[in-house]
Amino acid sequence: MSEEVQHKVLPPKEGIHRIETEESGVDPALVSHLVSALEHETEDAVRACVIDVHHADLADLIALLSASQRRRLLRILRVGLDPDLLLELDDTFRRELADVLSPKEMAEAIAEMESDEAVQVLEDLEEEELSDVLREVSAEEREEIKQGLQFPEDTAGRRMQTEVVTVGTDWSVGRTIDFLRHDEDLPDEFFDVFVVDDER
Repeated sequence: MSEEVQHKVLPPKEGIHRIETEESGVDPALVSHLVSALEHETEDAVRACVIDVHHADLADLIALLSASQRRRLLRILRVGLDPDLLLELDDTFRRELADVLSPKEMAEAIAEMESDEAVQVLEDLEEEELSDVLREVSAEEREEIKQGLQFPEDTAGRRMQTEVVTVGTDWSVGRTIDFLRHDEDLPDEFFDVFVVDDER
């Protein structure tokens, strides 16, 4: 049974749209420092405020900012964007970030993701935006993403990762380990190896 989180919206103070929650891990000093940098400092100073902030915490931090502060921060973050931030952002804020990214920048970010993650990020884009981004990715990635988007929202098919690692039933442990060490076509990250027969 999940416990409902209680939110209390406080009036804006020092330009911050403040939401306090029992589970908020955002350091108030960091929020104040970032807001000050966003309003009075250079882009480099803003970047320095968040460079060491974990992408999950950064997503929470973005949610605490006013709309104008958020827009400025997102424009700054587009350079060297951590793709994991796209996954952590609430849909609304992800949409705002997508609005400031060019199709090429969005394609570069999703190129570092697994297919199911790319689908999660791209599923909320308008048809034209999606087409623009898909033109920027490789043919293989494009096909995987299109395949994932064909499934209805919130179904297992849409959330399923298409990159899998398979080995034959006749493979020894040594051969499997060698394959995992040396094959350059393996996904960057995987947790399972499937043993399949020749028919698969």
